[in-house]
Amino acid sequence: MNMMATPLTLDRRDILRAARSKGGLLGRLFVRAPLTEIRLEYVRFFLVRLPYSVEARKFPFRKHDTDGAMFVAVNALYGKCAMKDTEFTLAPVDGIHFQGGMFEMNEAEAGERAKNFARRVVMRLCRNLPHFGDVRCESFFRPYWIAYYRDPQGTRPRYLPFEADGLTFKR
Repeated sequence: MNMMATPLTLDRRDILRAARSKGGLLGRLFVRAPLTEIRLEYVRFFLVRLPYSVEARKFPFRKHDTDGAMFVAVNALYGKCAMKDTEFTLAPVDGIHFQGGMFEMNEAEAGERAKNFARRVVMRLCRNLPHFGDVRCESFFRPYWIAYYRDPQGTRPRYLPFEADGLTFKR
């Protein structure tokens, strides 16, 4: 499948040690099966552009209007959000879409999650609710090394995803 994705920076052997240890203590508790396969698969992300305007308050009686646009990346599989603070390049690749996109959210739901996330960020910075304009979503993919601990085509496969492009979501 042809897709626009971030470039691959981590090699399979870099991930192999973490996959064998099942990601740490919690992974060893929940995953009892041995490592069966490691595959490079791509997960869909939405880059949501949110234009906003807000009346910011520095002190209770000092107010000023602020507006701008923020970019939020939303994981279409889990719904996790992160602010886009670095520039990344996209390149066309031919790869495997994780689980065929079966459990992914649509653009409208990703836009709502991005709005809720951005609302919390702006509330912490400006102490007031923002007003959002027209939301625009763009789709891109990120590579993940998926470590399977049972048969991937079985009824209940266990897996751990490892980011393969070097970008991380930080809270």
